[in-house]
Amino acid sequence: MILVTGCSGFIGTHLLRALGPRAVGIDVRPPRVEGVRFHHADIQDTAAIAEIIRAEHVTRVVHLAALSDIRGSTNADSYMDINIRALANLLEACKGLKQFVFASSSAVYGGNRHPPFAETAELEPLSIYGITKRTGEMLCHYYFKKYGLPCVSLRFFTVYGEGGRDDQAVRTFTRLISEGQPIRRFGDGQSSRDYIHVSDVVSGIQACLDVGVGGEVINLGTGRSVSLNTLIDLIGAALGKRPVIEPVQDITENVETTCADVAKARRVLGWTPQVSIEEGIARFVRWYQASRE
Repeated sequence: MILVTGCSGFIGTHLLRALGPRAVGIDVRPPRVEGVRFHHADIQDTAAIAEIIRAEHVTRVVHLAALSDIRGSTNADSYMDINIRALANLLEACKGLKQFVFASSSAVYGGNRHPPFAETAELEPLSIYGITKRTGEMLCHYYFKKYGLPCVSLRFFTVYGEGGRDDQAVRTFTRLISEGQPIRRFGDGQSSRDYIHVSDVVSGIQACLDVGVGGEVINLGTGRSVSLNTLIDLIGAALGKRPVIEPVQDITENVETTCADVAKARRVLGWTPQVSIEEGIARFVRWYQASRE
């Protein structure tokens, strides 16, 4: 059985649906997928998690549960509790399992100004969130080296898609443009991100589970960087509306450019992204419009 933590979140919902009866989820909220095996549990409750692993005969874990709002990651205590201490306790409970997949983030690259980022690139996290994700990678490597737990850290770049959180840029921009409201655009709009559709992230996780590698850090991105202005234009075109822009000063936690080198993912996992930003935005807008109806 595959245990998915944070199964009621954006990525967790898609992953749980894709894994079907092979998986069981845990979260503090009920899952948005019907007919799945689910336990209401907090990842900080070590005893409860250990009992679920035992009772469900879990052999592999995909750890998605985390605090993830970079701009809100000023409360260091909460991020340390959930993103580091809870992870350490979970790793302890997973000793002896066949695989542990940790959801890391491109935020670990932070201020690195030399994209595309290979997994060996210099790491300069600019937020508490990025620091906790890098620390999580180090914990996973420690448990791989000391206890032989096959841990893999997947560095997700900017994930978007159907069912995305309300605070994510693609969903926020879609809502504002569709309602004719102005978009608060940070900076001049030239900052760029490697946007990866959630279906490609799910297929990357599945490839990782199928291959069964350990002791690796692997990027999951597209290898293409898209500017903020281009993203807004794509959403506007898909909606058939002209965006209204309200420029605001950028924030220090923002990075200029992210772009993944995905050669390792191709080589190790046999994985390549399938959804272009144009197709992904069109899918998202269709989903958004249907959900509003």
